[in-house]
Amino acid sequence: MMYGFGIGISPSNRLFSGGGANPNFLMTIDTTKSGSASNTFILPALNTGTYDAVIDWGDGNTSNITDYNDSDLTHVYSVGGTYQIAIIGSFPNIYFNNGGDKLKVLSIDNWGLLPFTSFELSFRGCTNLDILATDLPDFSVITKMGGAFYGCTSLNNFPFANADFSNVTTWVQSGFPAFYGCTSLNNLDFNGMLMNTTTSYDLFGLFYNCNSLTTITGFNTLDLSKCTSLSDVFRGTSLTSINLSGLDLSSCTSLLRVFFSVSSLSSLDVTGITLNSTSNINMTQTFSGLGVCDIVGLDTWNIEKVTTFNSFMSSSTITTTEYDKLLIAWDSQNPVDGLSVNFGTSQYTLGSASATARASLISTDLWTITDGGGI
Repeated sequence: MMYGFGIGISPSNRLFSGGGANPNFLMTIDTTKSGSASNTFILPALNTGTYDAVIDWGDGNTSNITDYNDSDLTHVYSVGGTYQIAIIGSFPNIYFNNGGDKLKVLSIDNWGLLPFTSFELSFRGCTNLDILATDLPDFSVITKMGGAFYGCTSLNNFPFANADFSNVTTWVQSGFPAFYGCTSLNNLDFNGMLMNTTTSYDLFGLFYNCNSLTTITGFNTLDLSKCTSLSDVFRGTSLTSINLSGLDLSSCTSLLRVFFSVSSLSSLDVTGITLNSTSNINMTQTFSGLGVCDIVGLDTWNIEKVTTFNSFMSSSTITTTEYDKLLIAWDSQNPVDGLSVNFGTSQYTLGSASATARASLISTDLWTITDGGGI
């Protein structure tokens, strides 16, 4: 097997020789894996943006790319094997979308200075892909991330910390969430990550079925004030704890199945979350199927715009202390009448203010409450 390594090319075709951060986008491929011929690699792109780039194919050959369907995006090696490709210049996107030579992509080794404008469905289905780069990608002008790494089952890392997603308006494309089914993703850090604060977007199913994902830090530092949906966002993960305290969800109308059946979750802080105060909110199965979980802060929620609580906490249990606080706080508000609310097997304190509040929610607000009864 032959190994080639990208030499790094500047826009003027001079070799990059160090003296600073490597500006090249570097990607390792194995031409012998399934796809086109075993000595060939085809780099797919979308008909969007301006192409004016140089590709070093890692075998001593280079190509000048000026269009999304440039014939030179197909490269035939003299010997099939593993090569590191370098790209520099203007190359606005990569678009495998579950096709072509998706299985030949092994790793992203360096993000460099390539100014991507879209990551929509870019590496969807690249099941052998991992990210080894230690630098930060330039995502500052990207608007579309929908399905970007959908089904990338070998991906165990992504540089969210300090990344700039401030122009992204699409995290789901054609039903494909950006990181759905990335079953090797584990520890993620969101500290310093920038989100769009001017245009609405939704995060439906962002990490759905990322079943190795156990730890998330910094998620509560995100500005989600323009997020309209967190439905299924952590469903199917293996999170053990997460801090969501202080999140601004004032535009969110859909909180369906956010932690559905995340039975590994033992502690969750939702204190001080700002909920939508102008539009109806759906909280069907938000905390369903957790088993025993120390959820704190539900008493700080303003739930007056929640119109659906179906199976809200079915097959889950929170502490009596937190359930008591919840009942008292929610009864003091002006909730929607006639709701059916399932608190799983959570139990309240008999003869206490919480018992009085629970009775009031049933008699005054006509709620149907399912829980574990009083103790």
